[in-house]
Amino acid sequence: MKVSRYWIPIILFIFISLSNIILFYVRDLVLIDISQPSAIFFDMSYIFPFSGSLEFDFAFIVLWPLMALIGGLIGIFISPVLIWIHKTIFGRKVSYGIEDVYKSDIFKRTFRGFFPSLMAINFSMLLSDYQVIRDLFYTGAMGTNEVAAQTITFVVGITFTLIIGFALFSGLWAVSDAGIVFTNKKGVEKKKKEQPIVGQSIGNWYNYILKGYAGIGVLIVYYELVSLYIALAAGFHPYIFFVNLWMFLGYIVILPIITIPAIIILDIFRDKIVEFTRNFAAKLGIIDKVEIEFIKLDN
Repeated sequence: MKVSRYWIPIILFIFISLSNIILFYVRDLVLIDISQPSAIFFDMSYIFPFSGSLEFDFAFIVLWPLMALIGGLIGIFISPVLIWIHKTIFGRKVSYGIEDVYKSDIFKRTFRGFFPSLMAINFSMLLSDYQVIRDLFYTGAMGTNEVAAQTITFVVGITFTLIIGFALFSGLWAVSDAGIVFTNKKGVEKKKKEQPIVGQSIGNWYNYILKGYAGIGVLIVYYELVSLYIALAAGFHPYIFFVNLWMFLGYIVILPIITIPAIIILDIFRDKIVEFTRNFAAKLGIIDKVEIEFIKLDN
């Protein structure tokens, strides 16, 4: 492993972590200065307090990266399930093979956590809509306001939904890195269909599906939640308003960066993950090597 391969994402993670530490610490000082020190010690959730700077720093720098990593590791064992499902549904119509996937010497996966983070946001927003979940997560420290309850539930829910998002996407990443591909050639030739023969990665096939749950629709709903928070916090001290907006609702920017350690660790063990995935594929009879070649036609 070459540490130099990861120095840019590591620096980015450290920069965001230090920025959050400073932002949250100054937030506590401002609360004390405006005679609201008790706000620092509010236990906003039964699951996790989310009050002072120490708790927020722990969540941003330790807890959420750890949850992403746990999800990523679970995803390794989901990859065989993804292959099995695809082969069970389409196995009679398509052929499968293994293609070598190029591994760059330059780390290009810094923001790979973007879509699993969006999925985590989506699932957490869905959880925050249910009153029974709010009652489990929210202590009522900020009053009975519905927006406050939904916001706190959303923040706490991220802790759990990150595992789901990264587990699903890590599974398809493993299948893609292993080079498991399929082609419709068998079905076209058997039924003599008048259509082109195409090949595709199973991982990319799942990727198109999962991105539907982590796409533009999430951004729209997320914007609505941000708008509700802005209306709720209209009377806050300007700095408190900004920091709370950042730590409660800035996740589209924050999560893909603070989950970088999980992405790096998965990349370090990429070869082992590929070997594990291909071994399972072989048990399903996927052993043929695939090579794509373009042949120039003579005029």
